[in-house]
Amino acid sequence: MTNQQPIIPPPELVKQWSSNFYGTTVAPGEAAIDIATQAARWGADQELKACIEWIAGQDWTWTKAQLREARRPNPVAPTDEELLKLMPETMLDEFSYAAKVCSDATGGQVKPGIFRVSLNTGALDYARAVLARWGLPQYQPIPEATNA
Repeated sequence: MTNQQPIIPPPELVKQWSSNFYGTTVAPGEAAIDIATQAARWGADQELKACIEWIAGQDWTWTKAQLREARRPNPVAPTDEELLKLMPETMLDEFSYAAKVCSDATGGQVKPGIFRVSLNTGALDYARAVLARWGLPQYQPIPEATNA
């Protein structure tokens, strides 16, 4: 299984990756890093395909889907606690101050903690929206190469 084919991306994929990064098929400067990353992912996908094909011929109980999930698990989103730990100190101070001002505006009938929970929830909702849009998943499968 190891030396059946070299794990080298076809020139068309290298041109596509370069075009995706810089809008040109010429790979200047920093594009090399992006192309290397894409090439590593492509190579890993080819290795995974070879593993799946090999295992499919074995008398094992694993399925192709189970192997794929084991080798390419979905990224785990951060917990609320992890996100809150990333909140800058100035934002924490501003939230505390805003919660106190809101509590004072109610004549103290609503404690600052209630306002703070609302502010934290809003910040977490925003962070999750950002992650959903740009942060997760970072890995996008590369199309499989066809061997002619």
